[in-house]
Amino acid sequence: MTRRKLIQSNVFKNEEKEGAVPCITFQTQGEKWAWFAGLVDGEGTFSIGRAGDGKVSVLLRVEMKTYEIIEFLTLTFGGSFSETKKGGGKVYYIFVLSTDKVRWVLPYIRPYLIVKAKEADLIQRLLDAKTSNYDTKEFTQSIKDGLRALHPEKSEAGDKGNAQRIKNGSTAGRKKKIHL
Repeated sequence: MTRRKLIQSNVFKNEEKEGAVPCITFQTQGEKWAWFAGLVDGEGTFSIGRAGDGKVSVLLRVEMKTYEIIEFLTLTFGGSFSETKKGGGKVYYIFVLSTDKVRWVLPYIRPYLIVKAKEADLIQRLLDAKTSNYDTKEFTQSIKDGLRALHPEKSEAGDKGNAQRIKNGSTAGRKKKIHL
């Protein structure tokens, strides 16, 4: 069974469970992109890093406790998903789109973004620069700095939280890949 068929069968199987999220249908493509943009606004994050080969990579992550939504995102938009446990053993599911998929979806969701609109604009500048071979470390750093400036409280808390977890040897927040 292909990955797509397996996910489809799981989504439809979950419709029978009380409180489960059914397979979502959209009347128009615009509805689909607006819905996805709403999830990105509420639960999503953009990040920039370097791949093992030194190339800049862009990730779009959506993290939530609802497995069926993350599964549906993977079925609908591609990408990958994993699970992680956080404080108190709560399980969260993470949907991830990498650079090429972000390049594909960003023009469709950008008109609907509200909270993450400025971040999306910075990411789009980086993706445009990658296309035109203007990808320098300095330029990438300026985009990262722009993202941090939009949310200084998150950057500072994230840096302190990561340092504290490393100091304490905590395993909270480590990811477990889900293989389909």
